[in-house]
Amino acid sequence: MLKVARYDAPAVDDSLLDDYGPTIANNSCSDAAIINWQELRRETGESDEICRITWYDDPFMALTYPIGCAVPVMVVTDAFR
Repeated sequence: MLKVARYDAPAVDDSLLDDYGPTIANNSCSDAAIINWQELRRETGESDEICRITWYDDPFMALTYPIGCAVPVMVVTDAFR
C-alpha cells in the first residue's frame, strides 16, 4: 500500500506563509493530527517541518497577532499525572 501525506494550503494570510514557511497546520488540526502528519512525512522521506501559528490576544489594544510558530512534540515520561 502506498502512503502519501496530503497537504492542503492553510487558511492563513500569505504574509504568514512568508514568515513561517509553507507547511503551517491549520488551527483546526489537533496536536495528535500534526504529530501523525509528521510521522507519515518522515516515513515517506518528506520534510517533517510542520508548525502551528501561535497567536497573542492583546487585551489593551483589542488585537490578535501572530507571535511565532509552535511544533507539537510527543513527550513520554514515567511521571504520574
